[in-house]
Amino acid sequence: RTAKLWSATSGECCKTLEGHTAPVLAVAFSPNGAIVVTASGDRTVKLWRARSGACLGMLHEHCDQVDFAAFSPDGASVLTASKLDRTAKLSSSTSGENIRALEVRGPVRAIGFSHDGALVLTAMIDRTAKLWSATSGECCKTLEGHTAPVLAVAFSPNGAIVVTASGDRTVKLWRARSGACLGMLHEHCDQVDFAAFSPDGASVLTASKLDRTAKLSSSTSGENIRALEVRGPVRAIGFSHDGALVLTAMIDRTAKLWS
Repeated sequence: RTAKLWSATSGECCKTLEGHTAPVLAVAFSPNGAIVVTASGDRTVKLWRARSGACLGMLHEHCDQVDFAAFSPDGASVLTASKLDRTAKLSSSTSGENIRALEVRGPVRAIGFSHDGALVLTAMIDRTAKLWSATSGECCKTLEGHTAPVLAVAFSPNGAIVVTASGDRTVKLWRARSGACLGMLHEHCDQVDFAAFSPDGASVLTASKLDRTAKLSSSTSGENIRALEVRGPVRAIGFSHDGALVLTAMIDRTAKLWS
């Protein structure tokens, strides 16, 4: 029921954020690192000062546990979503007021902002991904083509391309502006749980919990660049800021860095 802030240099716990009455399911820093958002199984979303650990207040309540939370690139708003109450909401990170609700009308599996904050992306259990206007809250595009729930989504760094990963074992690329499918990267041997663009947008990293693989593919040709010999279920992935390293969180109680 807590979130903890740790020193990246000493490894010591700097602050423990206490106040939720159920497990904390999602956390995120604001772009300037000054504010932390926490989303919990107690249906609430809270904002905290990173330096002092002081709670700044509660954004709003969902009708069930809140599974996802993300700041907009300018830090002015927070996007939250719940798998169980089938809602996604945009709130002001300063006043805490609800700006608008997105009419997702189904369980959400992942969320994201475009680089300029103009678009919101949701991965849906209904086998689609949806692009939403952050200004109007309207659905701009529905990305259709997967044959199983979409489990992960991400924008390319320039916001022009969207990647979707699905329970149908495939990974697809789409134009954000038109919603046109650019093609399929590759197939895993089981559902694809994670997808992320490299910082330069040239490659896409994907991973599956069940087939115990992680793969790097070209975002232009779709060709498989290389497979990482993870040899176990992956729980999270990421790139270093320069794209030189890949990080995988493993179920075997380790994290691995890859060139």
